[in-house]
Amino acid sequence: MPAADEVQRGVRGQLPTRRIFADKVLKGDAKPADLPVQQAAKFEFVINLEAAKQIDLRIPNRVLERANQVIK
Repeated sequence: MPAADEVQRGVRGQLPTRRIFADKVLKGDAKPADLPVQQAAKFEFVINLEAAKQIDLRIPNRVLERANQVIK
């Protein structure tokens, strides 16, 4: 199973920008509507089979094949 920091790697790369935007809004230097919209550059499809099993969810093989990562 991957470490929590591995799973959060993609999110962490965005945190400095979020902090800067929040700082500008809270100080009154910018309005939220004036800030640029950011879109993720990379998406990862991760399936946790252990969690799926706990809720009795069956993941079809076709879906598992498309996942970037499968946690067993």
